[in-house]
Amino acid sequence: MKRFVVGAVLAVLALVGATSPAYAQSSWSSCCISGVQASGTYSTSGGVTVMSGRVYDTGGDGKYVFLYVRFSTECCAHKIDNNNGVNTSVGFTLTTTSPHAEINECKKSTFTVATCGGWKRIF
Repeated sequence: MKRFVVGAVLAVLALVGATSPAYAQSSWSSCCISGVQASGTYSTSGGVTVMSGRVYDTGGDGKYVFLYVRFSTECCAHKIDNNNGVNTSVGFTLTTTSPHAEINECKKSTFTVATCGGWKRIF
């Protein structure tokens, strides 16, 4: 009986190990600018990082919101726009081999310069 229990426990542990992802998923979120919220997750496997999230317009101030995502080995930042109005969100997924990423959330009305919160390192 003891051998059966040990065998069953090992089988369950093997099954759990086989279905678990080979990478950890981490959360990220923006800060600093009222009316803009961005959050999501990222995970790395085999040197490739997948970053996904949503950009929320929480302001009700008539400004559209957007998020810049900048990877350390790429020339230009990715811009994720949410111009759908208050209480809406836009999703995104980006893939990179860069070792670092930063975000910067912003808001802007039609004829003004954007207000941004500054770059925040995610990984």
